[in-house]
Amino acid sequence: MIESPESKEDHCTLYVRGLNNDRVKKAQMLRNLHMLFSRHGKVAQIRAGVGVKGKGQAWIKFSSEESAAEAMGRQGQLVCGHPITIAYAMKVKSSVKI
Repeated sequence: MIESPESKEDHCTLYVRGLNNDRVKKAQMLRNLHMLFSRHGKVAQIRAGVGVKGKGQAWIKFSSEESAAEAMGRQGQLVCGHPITIAYAMKVKSSVKI
């Protein structure tokens, strides 16, 4: 049986883009994001993009869906001088190749 790749939302993880990584070091950006988003619940993990493709992006994983939903209210918030865009992260189901 073959499963086709299908995207679905992960309701505990938020995808954040629009971060200003040019003038802020990654460690400082992670601290800023943790301070901002931990107000809405327990933050389980924060991953920030690195390199050209991941620049300006981060994924914030909460321990509950309710916390993530509440944090969506930060849409457009200024972080290090830039407005951020927030969306639920997408998961890709694994597929079997023949």
